[in-house]
Amino acid sequence: MSRSVRTINQAKRRAVFDAAVELLAERGPGATLSEIAKRSGVSRQTLYNHFKGKAELLNALLATISFWARCPACPPASSASPEEALCDYAAALLEWVQGPRQASGLRALVRGFDLSPEQAAQLQAATLAPALRSLEHLLAAETHNGRLAVDQPARAAALFLNMVIARPQLEIIQGAAAMTPAEIAVLSRLCGRLLARGYACEPTYVAYLRAPEERRIDAAASQAMQA
Repeated sequence: MSRSVRTINQAKRRAVFDAAVELLAERGPGATLSEIAKRSGVSRQTLYNHFKGKAELLNALLATISFWARCPACPPASSASPEEALCDYAAALLEWVQGPRQASGLRALVRGFDLSPEQAAQLQAATLAPALRSLEHLLAAETHNGRLAVDQPARAAALFLNMVIARPQLEIIQGAAAMTPAEIAVLSRLCGRLLARGYACEPTYVAYLRAPEERRIDAAASQAMQA
């Protein structure tokens, strides 16, 4: 039989990858090729014809970068204030990291893969680098426009991304419930405010004279971060 006949088509390949991610997230490295074949609806023989073993399947899964959801890019500078833009982007990041595919993929990576430093770097480049570049460009543009004073946009972009998604990612790995829309709103507003005001051109005390409603949001955000 020719190799082309045995090759799994794209739809079946996607089904195999989906099944592998689900099982690795659920069971970790104990998931077998037979179980993956059963859940994907692909015959075990077809799967074994295409992948010599689970290690080859996992390598193919990592190599198929398009399978992994990419972190949403930061919109370019607009008429919105830098703080508003950063708050909106933080909310988009939190929605992304909690998406079903991204969440199950993250659990599968932690529980089912023994990533080498090179593989980890490859995965990070595929998922986070576009977001980091776009956020760096936004911060540089706002600095050029005189609305922020960011001396190292690349470092500030990395700081913001970690500030927004590091804890939610850890909670996903631990199996915690997803954040509610209200919690996303509070955390995104807190992160946007911290970065924008930390890099404000002319920090003033007026910027910190907040209305009672805003102070309640700050208090709730602090409690959420400490919980």
